[in-house]
Amino acid sequence: YNNLHREEQGIITQEAISRRRLKNTCLKYLLSSKRDEAIKLAEDQYYNSLTMTDSFCALYGLVDVDSPSVPKALAHYFSAWKDNALCLDRWFQIQAMAAQPPNINIIYDLENHAAFNPKNPNRLRSLVFSFCKANYVGFHNVTGEGYKFCRKFVINTDRFNRQLAAGLVRAFSSWRRYDDKRQLLMHKELETILKTEGLSSDVHELTTQIIG
Repeated sequence: YNNLHREEQGIITQEAISRRRLKNTCLKYLLSSKRDEAIKLAEDQYYNSLTMTDSFCALYGLVDVDSPSVPKALAHYFSAWKDNALCLDRWFQIQAMAAQPPNINIIYDLENHAAFNPKNPNRLRSLVFSFCKANYVGFHNVTGEGYKFCRKFVINTDRFNRQLAAGLVRAFSSWRRYDDKRQLLMHKELETILKTEGLSSDVHELTTQIIG
C-alpha cells in the first residue's frame, strides 16, 4: 500500500489507474484485519485524497469495520455530494453492501431516509438491489429479515414497475442451495408474493419458475 500510494490528481494513464486499483485492493485487505493502523490509513485516504476514486474506495472499505469514524465519514460524504445524484446513489450502495452487522437495521434506516425514493430506478437499485442481490451476509441473515425486506419491495415495486420487480425477485432464485431453515424462510416469502392480489404476469411467472 505504501509503495503504491500517491497524492495525485488528473492522472488517468493505464499505469496510474492500475496502480490505484491495486493500492485500494491492498487497503481493503488491510482493513479486513480491523486494526487501528489500517483504519487510520483509510481515514487519511478518504479525507485527503485528490481523486474521487481513492476517496470512495477508502469509504467503501471503512463501512465494513466497526469504528466511530464510519458514521462521521458517511455524514461527510453525504454533505459533500447530496446534490449529485450519481454520487448519492453510491452512498446508498456502499452501505447496502456492507457486511458489518447490524446491517438490516442500517437498511431500514436508509429506506426511510429523505433522499431515498423507491420510484427512482437508480436509487432503488443502489439500495434495495444492492442489498438483496449483492450483500450475501446481510440478505441471508438467519433471522429472515432480509427476505421479508426483499418480498416487500418486490410487491410494492410491481405496482409501478413490473420489470424492476421481476429483476428483484431473482434474488430468491438460488433458494434451494441454502440450508433447510433458509430455504423455508425464502419459500414462505415467495409464496406470499404469489398470493398477492393484482400481481403482474411478469412477477407471477418468474416467481412460479423460481419455486419450481
